[in-house]
Amino acid sequence: PVSPFVKVKIFGVRCDQNEQKTLTISNNGLNPIWNHLMQFSICIPELCLLRFTVKDNDKSNTDLGQYSIPFLSMQSGYRHIRLLDIYNNPTTATLFVNVKIINTDNAT
Repeated sequence: PVSPFVKVKIFGVRCDQNEQKTLTISNNGLNPIWNHLMQFSICIPELCLLRFTVKDNDKSNTDLGQYSIPFLSMQSGYRHIRLLDIYNNPTTATLFVNVKIINTDNAT
């Protein structure tokens, strides 16, 4: 049985680069529920790429699935993120996430 965790990494300019991960769900690869809040501050969204990676908490942190998306392509709300395998082929696995994008620009 796998013990998965999710890592979200942001690629972009230096001020935007960041990564966070969830706790590991022991021995539940079929239907893990993380219920984990992640918050990121983005300075230049046009240059940001988000990468979602699901890994097994074994000695080598085996990749179970991944998906990358430009930040500006993310939409607020509940979303299913379909994961790809290590060869970028679609899998049947998805991450169910709730995305909330808050724009704090005070420009008028």
